[in-house]
Amino acid sequence: MRVLFVWFNFDCPIGFSHGLAVLSHELKAAGHSVGLLHINEAMGMPWNPSSIVRAILREHPDIVGFSFGTNHAWAARELAAAVKRALPGTALVCGGIHATIVPEEVAAWEGVDLAFAGEADDHRLCAIVERLGKGSVPVASPGVWTRGPRGVRGNPMPPPVDLAAAPRPADLDLFDHRRILELKRGYADAISGRGCAYRCTYCHNQLLRSRYLRDLGCPRAGDLGYVRKRSVDDVIGELAGMQQRHGKRIKVFSFTDDMFITEKKWFNDFLEAYRAAFAQPLVFCSTVHQIDDEVARRAAEAGVYMVRLGVESGSPRIRREVLGRPGSNDTIRRAVGALKAAGVNVLTFNMLAIPGERMSDVWATFRFAAELRADAVQISVFWPYPHTALYELCRTRGLLTERVAVRGNYLSVSPLRWPAARERFYDRIRAFYAAALNRFLRGPGRTRFGAVLRDMAAMPDEEWAAGGARALVAHARRLEKDLGRRGGALYTTPFPERPDILLLRDPDRRRPLINV
Repeated sequence: MRVLFVWFNFDCPIGFSHGLAVLSHELKAAGHSVGLLHINEAMGMPWNPSSIVRAILREHPDIVGFSFGTNHAWAARELAAAVKRALPGTALVCGGIHATIVPEEVAAWEGVDLAFAGEADDHRLCAIVERLGKGSVPVASPGVWTRGPRGVRGNPMPPPVDLAAAPRPADLDLFDHRRILELKRGYADAISGRGCAYRCTYCHNQLLRSRYLRDLGCPRAGDLGYVRKRSVDDVIGELAGMQQRHGKRIKVFSFTDDMFITEKKWFNDFLEAYRAAFAQPLVFCSTVHQIDDEVARRAAEAGVYMVRLGVESGSPRIRREVLGRPGSNDTIRRAVGALKAAGVNVLTFNMLAIPGERMSDVWATFRFAAELRADAVQISVFWPYPHTALYELCRTRGLLTERVAVRGNYLSVSPLRWPAARERFYDRIRAFYAAALNRFLRGPGRTRFGAVLRDMAAMPDEEWAAGGARALVAHARRLEKDLGRRGGALYTTPFPERPDILLLRDPDRRRPLINV
């Protein structure tokens, strides 16, 4: 069978899907042919349904597999109908996080033959492809949802895949990693596990865990095996394969796991193996509760260049009451301090436009990030994902707008209903993240950046739209350059395509930032 994956990755940061790479390896090992359309502007395939359908036609697939998240669900729905009209005899299968969260919605779309809820590797997709190749739809298989004469029907999800039971080889040639590495400045993404033990109200992990418990009849989350790791040898072998293919193009290995440190033995064994095998710096994500002096020291010794920490809000009230992330600012300070003392750089994830957020909470987020002197700061806009706890809160309070179901992403516009003045602020502040951080950073530019923010807030809409916004942004950039020449610490936005990432130019930093 000829399987063609379509991965929706446009109007958002460039990346690749490790899950599709694993599925491709399994399908090829079973004798199937696999292709990929990577929908992304920088990869030469922007969002244009007509041209994408033509590209699909040129591949002559037997099965088309869509993989997408909630922010691209509108596009997947539109494309599904167009593909089925162009290729009525081709089976269309949808998977990914959105199809897992709302399979009944996706299975009802025009053109979709099957939606799959859950993890499709461990030869599950292979079994579906085999059945489709024989002309039948596996309506009784776990995780499969279909639309028939009696409406949409589906089956419970299959159990989470046991990642440690056997190696999880990925097809490292499915994606154009050479081009992706160029666009990501040498950052090679990797993943060592799945699942997260935390219960953040805005994240799909809590929702998935509860659905697994329901579908599998597990009385306790501990019986589920939701948080899992691949073996150290399996992960190291995959990194070695990437290194063999791309060599010096890889500047950093960057792990995108929700929880990289799940237990200390795996973490320590991995660091020892990594240090022996690779010279590239290492980046991973963590929660502040997982960081102590020993973790920071071992990370530094193994060549960890940066740890990404989820802070989200500088307001403990917002973290505790809204986001489900208990913990004090002092806990965050201790984790950041331990990493910095060991010589490990820190990136903090921060979020704006959170339900229940006051303007004092917004400024607390910028103030706290500047106080921490995070080496890098990433700022996103809260987006309500279907059926998460925070989505339901937004729905019951009437905060959702039509933008939730259409275009948008977590880097651009808030999809919530705000008073006019607040919506105006959220729309404008995106161009002045650096100014907001520098306003609270100790240094000679505080007053001047404060003036920029006041001008931003006071400028009439007509002047803003007529060029005032561009002029004020240019003024802020000139101010950054002027103060930067003086050699002090300063936040800047060095990557035009990523206005959400701010880097701190700090003469006191022990380990230089990469690609600055």
